[in-house]
Amino acid sequence: MSAAARLAIVVLAALVASPLLAGAARSERESHRRVAGNSSQPAKTRKRRRSKKHRRREPRKPTLSDKVKKVIRGPLGITFVLHLDSAPYPARGAGPYRDPTVVVFVPRYYRVDRDRRLDILLHFHGHRATAAGAIKRFQLDKQLYDSRQNAILVAPQGPVRANDSRCGKLDKPKGLVHFLGELRRTLQARKVRYALKGAIPSGYLRVGKLVISAHSGGYRVTARILEHGGFPVSEVYLFDAMYADHKKFAKWLLATRGGPTKRRRKLVSYLQDTPVIRENQALMAMLDKAKYRYKYEKKEGTVLSRRALSHYRAIFIRTQRSHSGLQWRNNALRDCLFASTLRRFLRAGWYKQSKGPRPIDKRTKR
Repeated sequence: MSAAARLAIVVLAALVASPLLAGAARSERESHRRVAGNSSQPAKTRKRRRSKKHRRREPRKPTLSDKVKKVIRGPLGITFVLHLDSAPYPARGAGPYRDPTVVVFVPRYYRVDRDRRLDILLHFHGHRATAAGAIKRFQLDKQLYDSRQNAILVAPQGPVRANDSRCGKLDKPKGLVHFLGELRRTLQARKVRYALKGAIPSGYLRVGKLVISAHSGGYRVTARILEHGGFPVSEVYLFDAMYADHKKFAKWLLATRGGPTKRRRKLVSYLQDTPVIRENQALMAMLDKAKYRYKYEKKEGTVLSRRALSHYRAIFIRTQRSHSGLQWRNNALRDCLFASTLRRFLRAGWYKQSKGPRPIDKRTKR
């Protein structure tokens, strides 16, 4: 056989064998894929399903309801424990405090009226205390409930159990405005509205009258708020709390003198501690110089009638109760609220005995 013939036979054999080898190689590769994937489905399908299984979930956006940490139901109403960004703490350069708690008590009878106005009693606790502890110890929620005033109690947490009168963000200009705005929005969160069963509606809502009460070291942030302005404060109740800043309180009180009755401001100050007495006497001297009428009761329950407590815009009451007991033992906060300019939709018999020295109703412990 010639060399040309042998070459032709080799080429023909190669052409016949190549498709068979290619098919065998494809079969072997597919077999390996099935074993590795432990599946009989095509590779593209497996890849698509694997990507769905291992896809990362996007983090859920925070809502207003996330700021509501606790909902506590009681016989007098509902207490909400909130964590607000605009709470006094944490605050840069204002101490090591980090608690953003704000306690809100809504009485059982509370309802937002058709004018969609949210009236607030804002309380600042004193030294070595907490917001929740002050409400419980001094029965602030019970005194508000007994007054039948259509308002809510708000107690922001200051320095926790510390001898410190600072109040973080609320000591600064616009701190109160930011706080009230976030508070209003949070009280319209779905979680709050569901708990209150429609007492606070959705949609448009505005902060109405703001009344501030302060015990002991709570005077400092109260004075700062009155000094900075930003939101009108209708009334201030000080419970053995004016240790300083009497000029700031006098300036705030005299600013609306001679104006419309509805816009006039009111100050009620209970005094027991010697430094507080001196500071209140300095304030009364300024009012005397300005010929501003006020009432000074040198012994609690001997001169002031309930009518006078409602009529006068500056009232000073010397009490024989202790520094811790004067706020609640004689229902001091309750009587201030009864005599306030807040709106009440429920009837109360407090005014039946409006003349003569007012009776002192003593309160017992919880």
